Amino acid sequence: MTETLTAEAATFPRICVRKPYYALRGLRIDEPGTATCELPVEQLVTGVVSPIALGEAGRHMAILGLCAAASLAPDDARREGALTGRVTAALPTSRKATAAGLLRAGGVALAAFSLSNDVLKAPVSERMFAHAQPDTGTETGSSTATAVG
Repeated sequence: MTETLTAEAATFPRICVRKPYYALRGLRIDEPGTATCELPVEQLVTGVVSPIALGEAGRHMAILGLCAAASLAPDDARREGALTGRVTAALPTSRKATAAGLLRAGGVALAAFSLSNDVLKAPVSERMFAHAQPDTGTETGSSTATAVG
């Protein structure tokens, strides 16, 4: 009888990330180089219109990218490579900030990110979010993150 490993069991030994940082659920390797999973929301999101904080999404997406890259490896050896990220930002209007980024391991693209934030003057932001949180001077907006395989 041949044992069939789950995608997580097959991939986990190949990457350098462990719990609690590794928190992906239901990892699937759809095809070599492409991974899909459920991203858990572990941090309270306040002051933004988003189901997940951008930093947390970035962490999960980077780990998902490692899993996708590990599925391309020719053997089960664990590899610990340097990740590089590059983000380019723009202010297309006085009320909108945008950014796009790419996460790479070696020469392989692991994840692409794009975001758009509404830019509010401090008095407007304070009035809008006074009921939600104490004044911390943080920005508001919405973000999306997309993995590429």
